[in-house]
Amino acid sequence: MRRSTFTDEPVTYAAIGASLDPDLLRYPPTGFRPAESVVRLGSGRPRFESAVTALLTWGVQRNAGVPVSDIEAGTGRQYAGVSFDATRAPVGLNPTATVDRFAEDGTPYIAPGMKAVLHIKSGPLNFAAPVRVVFTIEEPDRVGYALGTLDGHPEDGETIFLVEYRDDESVWFTIRGFSRTSGAKRALAPLFRVEHDKLVKRYLRSLHPVGQAAPVAAASVADAELETAPAEVDGLESLIARAEPVQRPATRTEPVGTQTPQPARAQVPPAPAPASPRTAPARPS
Repeated sequence: MRRSTFTDEPVTYAAIGASLDPDLLRYPPTGFRPAESVVRLGSGRPRFESAVTALLTWGVQRNAGVPVSDIEAGTGRQYAGVSFDATRAPVGLNPTATVDRFAEDGTPYIAPGMKAVLHIKSGPLNFAAPVRVVFTIEEPDRVGYALGTLDGHPEDGETIFLVEYRDDESVWFTIRGFSRTSGAKRALAPLFRVEHDKLVKRYLRSLHPVGQAAPVAAASVADAELETAPAEVDGLESLIARAEPVQRPATRTEPVGTQTPQPARAQVPPAPAPASPRTAPARPS
């Protein structure tokens, strides 16, 4: 199988690695819509390891009903992400090498530089979406990868899929990225945004052991200021119950103490009930 390279077909956006920027939601690349969603998968090291295996073998896409085809192995080199200086100017990239690995059933693990085509059907949309793995993250308690769009994809942008094992032994799945409708399809941007968000919800359910998990945190350019209550238990119903966002208190339009007091309403006594009509006794004839 032929190995693809980053120079064979570059991604369709410039901000490679920006999905790792902690300030992405507040300062996305110009013209792009940022978003982040998080769901709890459960707890324990076995849950983490099983989620990682599914994550790295296209389980997110396939379990969400998105077939993956035309997989080409990468070069073994990756984009390590973008570094920024004090003025927030990008510094550069540091490619690294990786080793090919395979799951027990022989499925190759996702690796840097790998290219594939996702066949997405969501609502009225049905299209092929070519993508490239622009970088991977493999740490003892954090594993993930980012997909960048290639020419022919209806959107431009990058999405990172990340599974984390936290100090309290809980396991979390994060999807974060930035996107915009590409080229001539920009006239359909509102429709693509709606269907994109629906697809992300399907992705969030893909690694959950129950198979249907509700996002416990979501943010976009419109709601980056929302706070969400974290889920503290594994049950699906509890996840759904805790999925409601918590709004910040509304800002007062007047300083405290300057409101004009409203006069109390006068108490009007209720009107007396009308007397019942009396029937005059009949006169004797």
